Amino acid sequence: MVGHTGGAYGLTSLMFFNPAKKFGFVTISNGNAPFYSAGKKAIKIMYEEFIKK
Repeated sequence: MVGHTGGAYGLTSLMFFNPAKKFGFVTISNGNAPFYSAGKKAIKIMYEEFIKK
């Protein structure tokens, strides 16, 4: 998966996608930089639950 993280003014976001398999995830949350690791874990869980099965 390829993607990008970002944030501004109290929000954080992550976007990762797999162009070959044509799926992706976006997370947006109020918070700051520590969310990035939690957001990446959330994306991994979503992948395991919704895509990999």
